Amino acid sequence: MIGAAATLRPAPADYRVALDGIRGIAVALVVAFHLGHLPGGILGVDAFFVVSGWLITWRLLSEVEQRGGLRLQHFWASRLRRLMPASLVVLATVAVVWPLFGIVVSSLRRDLLWSLAWATNWGIITGGGDYWARFGNPSPLTHFWSLAIEEQFYVVWPAVLWAVARHRRGVRTVVGLLAAAGALASVAYMVLSYDPLLPTDTYMNTFARAHTLLLGAAAAAVTRQRPDGSIVGGSPARRLAPIAAAVALAIIALAADDSAWLFRWGFPIFAVAMTVVVVAAADGAGVRVLASPPLRWLGDRSYGLYLWHWPVILLLSSDRTHLDGLALDGVRVLLSVALADVSLRIVEQPVRRRRRLTGRSGPIALAVSMATVAVLAVVVVPGPTGGSAATVITLPPVTASASTAVPPATGATTPTGRPGDDSPPTTPSSTGSVPPGAPTTTAAAATGPLRVLVAGDSTAVQLGDALVSYAMDHPDQILAGSAAFPGCGLSASDDGRLHVFTNAQGEQELISLAGCVSAWKSIPERVASDEQIDVVLVDIGAWDAVDIQLVDGRTVSVADPVGRGLIDDAYRTFVDSVAAAGGAVVWITPADVDLQWEAVDSPVDDPARWSALRSIIDSLAVDQVDLPAWLAANDLTGPEGRPDGVHLSEEANTRFVEELLVPALLGPR
Repeated sequence: MIGAAATLRPAPADYRVALDGIRGIAVALVVAFHLGHLPGGILGVDAFFVVSGWLITWRLLSEVEQRGGLRLQHFWASRLRRLMPASLVVLATVAVVWPLFGIVVSSLRRDLLWSLAWATNWGIITGGGDYWARFGNPSPLTHFWSLAIEEQFYVVWPAVLWAVARHRRGVRTVVGLLAAAGALASVAYMVLSYDPLLPTDTYMNTFARAHTLLLGAAAAAVTRQRPDGSIVGGSPARRLAPIAAAVALAIIALAADDSAWLFRWGFPIFAVAMTVVVVAAADGAGVRVLASPPLRWLGDRSYGLYLWHWPVILLLSSDRTHLDGLALDGVRVLLSVALADVSLRIVEQPVRRRRRLTGRSGPIALAVSMATVAVLAVVVVPGPTGGSAATVITLPPVTASASTAVPPATGATTPTGRPGDDSPPTTPSSTGSVPPGAPTTTAAAATGPLRVLVAGDSTAVQLGDALVSYAMDHPDQILAGSAAFPGCGLSASDDGRLHVFTNAQGEQELISLAGCVSAWKSIPERVASDEQIDVVLVDIGAWDAVDIQLVDGRTVSVADPVGRGLIDDAYRTFVDSVAAAGGAVVWITPADVDLQWEAVDSPVDDPARWSALRSIIDSLAVDQVDLPAWLAANDLTGPEGRPDGVHLSEEANTRFVEELLVPALLGPR
């Protein structure tokens, strides 16, 4: 039946059967990568890009030569029919299944909406440095980033070809030059913009990754089809194909999660090699293998398999299936392939071949489907439970006059309330934990509203959002600002140390937090500035409890003497610097973390680490607001209070601020 299915399919005149095989291999690489078996499998996405860039440009240029122009509306409609139905089914399924299974993903609502807009990659990038997102369940829609880049290419590049085709002279030459120049610019941008601390910002950036699509497009401009069906340029490509394939395979084999060389030369070289392979395959090279029934069958279902495999991998966890190893991977692959086959037969082919949703029913169905997913995202999917982007919100200078409060904007410098008088900031006079319901008087300013700056990682981003909101409603009590940065614990350093993060698949990642150093150093400067901060409110989640790999190769943590010494020194240095600047520190007592990653044993879950952190904080000259006691008193120690095991739920966060934090900060006024 597999062979029959491949034989019965009608083939258009420009159909190049071997490209199905490349698609099949590419999606297999991506699946292997996501299963944790092949780090270089991530390059399967780049193979898709090259095929798309070549094939789309080749077909559009053929249409220009045959018809004298391009039917943009027809092209875009065909792309919508090809891409949207299957992706909308996946988006709707995720929007229902994840809440149904109680799987909390802080960014899921946002991810759904960005996916609808064909902009998932920019949604992830604008989500911030995003180290915080490692503590929680991965998003089932992260893989939509590559679809977004292709979709953006499908919107812009045909319009460029349409503009060039209007002149009807040297179209292929102009298109080839534009594509080549764009590819070179993209490579230069990627190399210059790459930051080892923020690789995602470059990896998912449309402009940095466009070179892979544009190299395929440039090749399409010089590979016109001859009357006999062969391709101009096919012969040299066929001769170079073995070398190019070997280069591509070598890069796949050598690539690792921390391979910075991919951004410097690996991705471009791979794209060039794959361009040669694609042209050669389109001209018939390797057709016996690439056009074999199994690869063609897989290639036909590559789009659906790409859409479904990542949500399936996340949903079918070891804890839910009671399987592990190859047995678990086998079940995941079988279900993904089955869903891809159903998607092809029931959704993709009927719509693409206009057996369904013809005429006006197509646009109407698309609009209704997109609206349905948007409603599910807003109504069914819970809102975010943790901060995802840095917040830099400044307080207005201390003046004698008052001004009206203005809503703060994330990432902006916006006043959060009206200024008080010119009285100097006050300093706490005692230390120790504040039990629930017992406010302290040590942090309150003597006169005027208390001026508070929130500092810390993503938990502080979240806390700052709620405190700033409260300050907006009570400007006579509190002025609140923020200097919270996701992924930034005080154990960050630029001495070469790396933080060891254990992800949801049980794999260890080495992460440099050197970029956080300047953020922490800026806080005492803000205390001493005309913001005249009274209190720095510190809230640090899990980043000071992870393993730390030192430059000499030792791995330490707060639970051992060396690691404890590092963190104790960092905490004391910070408190002293704030005091020297004229401010006081109030610390949110950290609660034990429980990542709830089923079978994965993450070191950060070790209660001994949290006891050690609390012991260090107890020894500091700071007041504390006792979050663990408040959680216990309100029966919120489990997922109902901290859905991802780190961040408070939105409701719990607001309650904590209003019921305990604000009274503790203000005390009797």
